[in-house]
Amino acid sequence: MKEFEKAGLVAKFVDEPFRKGLGMEEIVQIDIQRQFKKGAGIRTEYFRIYKPEGAIFQVRDIDRDHNQLVLLVKEDAREFEEAQEYSKWQKKDFDTWSQDILAGMTPRNRRKVKVIRPNSDGKGGKLIFPRKTTAQARYFLMGVDERQLFIAQTQGAVTTVAEARKSLGRSVQFAEGKKNTSPDRQGEWFFVETTEAERKAIENGIKSGETIIHKKMAIGQAFNRRGGNPHTADEIAVVARIEPQLAHGHPVRSRASVYVRGKIRHPDHKTVKFTHWRKVIANSEGATATGSASGVFWVD
Repeated sequence: MKEFEKAGLVAKFVDEPFRKGLGMEEIVQIDIQRQFKKGAGIRTEYFRIYKPEGAIFQVRDIDRDHNQLVLLVKEDAREFEEAQEYSKWQKKDFDTWSQDILAGMTPRNRRKVKVIRPNSDGKGGKLIFPRKTTAQARYFLMGVDERQLFIAQTQGAVTTVAEARKSLGRSVQFAEGKKNTSPDRQGEWFFVETTEAERKAIENGIKSGETIIHKKMAIGQAFNRRGGNPHTADEIAVVARIEPQLAHGHPVRSRASVYVRGKIRHPDHKTVKFTHWRKVIANSEGATATGSASGVFWVD
């Protein structure tokens, strides 16, 4: 699309889906690819996009000054499956590896996962997750921030880049070069400063046993995301929020918040370290709660 060029961005549309699995050829797929020029130490990035037949793409607005644009994506509701394969490089046996991943899911979603055990030589093990795209239009803010390319799904319909930034709130302050809340970033994850009240609530939850600390866990597991090299945190706390009582009189748990503490490691990024809890916000914060159902796949 010429609009990407007008925004100073590179987008490459491919004819075949780059994620394989049942139904993958029928869904929109977007990720960020990196290329390294050997000997020169030069790294370039571009958006890789697979657009299946019938999907609608429309660039709503371009901000040339910030090299950003808003992309509308609309496709039919489709069911598909996403697999996460087990590898011995995990340094865990299959049962421990799979249990760590499933622990970050609700009991209802956990029951839907297909567990394929490895064969006698330790290969072939995987977890298969059912997914479903939405037929509703989705809006993505895409472009360059202070460090690299990003994709962030907005909270609702937007027309301009400015509206998209406002929709994303404090998590997109990085895109405008602001440091008011000091969000640190590593790849697709932002680590936002917490308040004293948040930190106290986390510690109280740990003491009461309602909040469990996961050690040396991939952040993506806490968000039910898979793919790419993991961003591993020394400590992760998943805190369920309680919504006001509904008509039936019972409190209802909503989408959980994820917090990290200690060192965050990734082979392609500089290690960051936090002495107290930071709230984790995904680059595609507005994405659907079912992981990659937004069609955005991370490969860093």
